[in-house]
Amino acid sequence: MSSDTEISGKVGVTILRKASMIAIGSFYIFVGNQLWGQGGYINLISLFGLFVLLLSAAFLFIFAFYGFGNEKWEKRAMFLAVVPGIIAMFISFSQFYPAFGTDEIAIDNYSAYLFIHGVNPYIYPNVAKFFRFSGLPGSYITPLLKGGHVNYIQYPGLSVLLFIPSALFSFPPFYIVSAFYLAMFPITYYYFKKINKLDFFPYAALIYMVNINAIYYALGGVTDAVWITFFALSYIFRKNYILSAIFLGLAFGFKQTILVIIPFYLLFLYREELRTYKKLFKYILAGGVTFLIVNLPFIITGPLSWATSVLGIATQPVIGNGIGISILSFTGFFPVEIFVYYFVTLIVFMALFVIYFRNYDRMKYSFLAFPVLIFFFYYRLLLNYIMYWPFIMVIAFPDYYDSLVSRVSEMADNNKRRKVSFQNFTNKLPKFIKSRTTGSIILIAILISSGVTYYGYVEETHNPLAIVSINSFGNPYNIRNSITSMNVTLNYHPQQGQSSSIPVFFRIYMGIGGGSGNGLLWGPINNNIGVGKTTLTIYPLDYTEFLPDNISFRVIVYYGNYQSSFAENGKAVGYYGLNNPGIFFPVNQSGTLVPYGWNYFPDAKNMYSFSPGNVTMSINTHGHRGNYSRSVNNPDINVSRLANNNVKYIILAKLYLNTNETNINSSVITNISFGINLTFDYGKMYMLFESNSTGTNAPQMLSQSAILIPSLILNFTEIYKLAQSMSFNLQSSLTNLRFFINERNDNLSVSASFYDLKEVLQ
Repeated sequence: MSSDTEISGKVGVTILRKASMIAIGSFYIFVGNQLWGQGGYINLISLFGLFVLLLSAAFLFIFAFYGFGNEKWEKRAMFLAVVPGIIAMFISFSQFYPAFGTDEIAIDNYSAYLFIHGVNPYIYPNVAKFFRFSGLPGSYITPLLKGGHVNYIQYPGLSVLLFIPSALFSFPPFYIVSAFYLAMFPITYYYFKKINKLDFFPYAALIYMVNINAIYYALGGVTDAVWITFFALSYIFRKNYILSAIFLGLAFGFKQTILVIIPFYLLFLYREELRTYKKLFKYILAGGVTFLIVNLPFIITGPLSWATSVLGIATQPVIGNGIGISILSFTGFFPVEIFVYYFVTLIVFMALFVIYFRNYDRMKYSFLAFPVLIFFFYYRLLLNYIMYWPFIMVIAFPDYYDSLVSRVSEMADNNKRRKVSFQNFTNKLPKFIKSRTTGSIILIAILISSGVTYYGYVEETHNPLAIVSINSFGNPYNIRNSITSMNVTLNYHPQQGQSSSIPVFFRIYMGIGGGSGNGLLWGPINNNIGVGKTTLTIYPLDYTEFLPDNISFRVIVYYGNYQSSFAENGKAVGYYGLNNPGIFFPVNQSGTLVPYGWNYFPDAKNMYSFSPGNVTMSINTHGHRGNYSRSVNNPDINVSRLANNNVKYIILAKLYLNTNETNINSSVITNISFGINLTFDYGKMYMLFESNSTGTNAPQMLSQSAILIPSLILNFTEIYKLAQSMSFNLQSSLTNLRFFINERNDNLSVSASFYDLKEVLQ
C-alpha cells in the first residue's frame, strides 16, 4: 500500500483535497471580480485574466466532483488548473502597479543600473539620486530619525545582481520578484511528487493564494519572495548538502532576513542529515563561499562601505513602523528607548535556541515558526518579515506528518499508543514549562527583558523633548474637509552633553485608517529649536499627507532617540471653497508630480514647466499656437454655498511677451486669451472669464450655451444668477475648471505664471 493511499484511508485526504479545489476555485472567482473592478469592460488584458480565472475555477469545480480512474491524472489535472489562474492573475494585475512600488526595489534597481555602468552602489552617496531616477512618490520613502530618508543600499550583493536584467532592458523589476513567487508552485509540486505526497499540494496552493498579500507585495515591489524561494530550495535539496548550502548562501546573499533562522536550521540539518561536524563545516563553508561570490565585486571596490551598509541594517536609524509590539513605543503610548527592542529580540532569539536544543525531539519542525515570535519584539516589524514563513511550513508539513505517523506507529508497536489530541497537548504543556531547564530559561529571559524594558522606560522619561500644546488648526492650502496646518508648542531642556539646539520632525497617526505606515509626515518651514519653549507652525510635507478633519489623531515629534507625543480629538476648520486653488504644493520641473485635485492638459509635450508654489505655462517657439491649461476635472464645488456666502476669487498673475513682463490688462495682449473657463455638462455650456480688454465688466452672451465675463474675478453670486438665467444646473453638471492661455498670433512668445487663485475677502 502506497503512502498516499495510507494517508487517504486514515484521514480522508482525498475528500479534503477535493474540498481544497472548491476553495481555490472560489478564490479565483473572488480575485476575478477584483480584477474586473479595476480593469472594467474594455481593458483586454484584464478581461483575458478574468476569463482564465473563471475557466480555471470551473475546471477545479468539475475536478472536485469527477472520479478519475487514474489518481496520477487527477493530481496532474488539478495542477494544470491551478497554474494558469495564478499566471493570469499576475499578468493582469501587473498593469495596475507602478514600476517601483517601494523605495527598496527602486534602490535595488538603480544600484543594478549603476553597477552595469561601472559604479559601485555601496559607496555612499552613489545611490542618493535613486529618488529622481525612479520618480518614486515622496510618500514611498523611508524617513530617518534625524531627517532625510534612506538613500543607500542596505542589502547584500545579490539584491543588485538579480535586477541587472530589469535595469539593462528597462522593464519593471517587480516581474523578477513575481517570477520567484510563481516559482513556489512548481517547486512545491516537484517536492511533493518527489516524496510521494502530492495529496498535500492543493492545501499548499490554497495557503499560498489565500495569503493574498504575498501576491500584492510581489507586484508592489516587496522583494522577500526571492529569499524565501532560495530557502525553500535549500530545504528541498537538504540531502544534497552542498547544493542546499549554495541555495542558503543565495538566500542570505539577497537579504539578511534569513539570518534569524540559520542557527536553528543548521542544528536541524546536523541532527537530521549531516550528522558529523565535518559535513557541517563543509556546509557552512559552501554557503559562505556562495555569499562571498555574489558580494565580491562590491567588497573589492569598497569593503568598508559594503560592510557598513550590509552589517548595519539591523539597527539602521529609521523611524518606527510596522505591526509589532513596538507600536506602543513609536506612537507614544508606552515610550521606551529603541535599544530595548533590539535587546529583547536578541534575548528571545537566544532563549528559543537553547529551548530548541534541549527539546529537539519534540520541537524538531517548530523552528520554522520561531521567526514570527522573534520579530514580534523587533523595533521595526514589517508584514513581509513574517508573511513568508508559512511557505516553508507548508513545504515541510508532509515531512512533519511522516515523523508524526512514524512516532505514533512506534508507540503502537510498543503498546504505548496514546490519543493525540489538543487535550493531550494541554496536559503535557505544564510539564514542559515546569521542566527545570526550560522553565529556568523562560524565567531568566522574562526577568532580563523586563529589567531592560524598565530601564529603557526610565531613560525615556528623561527625554529632553516634549510637546506642551497644539492649537490654531488651519487650512491655508484650502483642501476641503482637511487640516493643513497647526501650531505646536515644544519644550526642549537638554541635559549635560546634549546639543543646545536640534532639528525636529513630525508625523501624525490618525484614529481612523492607518494611512501610510510612516504616518502623515508634517514639518515647519524652519525645524530648528533651541532651549526652552518654541512654537512651530507645521504643514503637510506632500499632497498625500493631508489630515482629514473631525477624526482623532496623535502628533509625534522626534529627533534621533528623542520623542514626544500629543493626542487630539477631532478638529474642523470649516472650509467649503475650491480644493487647493493656488497650487501651493510643490511639483518638480518635469511635471510628474501633480498637486492634489489638479490635472494638466498641455497641447504639446515639454512646452510647459512647473515650479514650487505656482505653475508656469508657456508657448516658447514661434509658429506654435497653443491652448495651455491646468484643470480640475469634476470639481466637488458646492456653488450654491459659495454664492450664498458671496465668495469671490481673483487671479494674481504675471504675463510675459518675448520675456518682457507686462500687465495682464494691457492692450498689447489683444491676441492672447487669458483667464478661466468653467465648463458645464461636459462641454455643452461654459462661462469664459478673460482679462478686461473690452473696457467693461458687463457679461456678454456669446451664444445660448456660453457667457463671456471680461474680468478675472469669479463672483459666485453672479455666476449662480447667470447660470440660472441660462438653465445651467451648477450643482450637478460643473465638470471642469480650467486656467488657460491661448495664443492667437504666430509671432509671439508668451508665458504666464499663475501665482495664486486667491479668495477676495469681504
